[in-house]
Amino acid sequence: MHINQAVKKETMHITLGTGAGAGLMLLVFFLLHRTMPGVIPFDHTVIAGAAAGTTVAAANFFLMGITVQKVTSVDDEKKAYEYMRTSYHLRLALQLLWVVIAMTASWINSAAGIIPLFIPSICIKGMGAFGMTEDY
Repeated sequence: MHINQAVKKETMHITLGTGAGAGLMLLVFFLLHRTMPGVIPFDHTVIAGAAAGTTVAAANFFLMGITVQKVTSVDDEKKAYEYMRTSYHLRLALQLLWVVIAMTASWINSAAGIIPLFIPSICIKGMGAFGMTEDY
């Protein structure tokens, strides 16, 4: 399957934005840890959570882009709708699975693993607000 250039480009934007957001989150964790070391951790679990959460968030966006690319090539509106709906449910299940893993795995800080899932939405809204979106 050929991946559309627009999907690659927007996935890169979102991945970089999510990585930057996760970096900001790590900075907040670090600063909070410095002021409340017994309450807020800053260790390998925070870094692992941020890295894995960012990966899951970026993968979700990429899979959504692939879905949109495929749906635009389908002539039958009903088939396109079903494909989009199925993809949405599978991507939602993937994120839910990640949340369960982030909350149960001892090597992941739950908050650091889950927060990155919200960052792509913030990136998309920010890109729209600052006119950084392109027409393809």
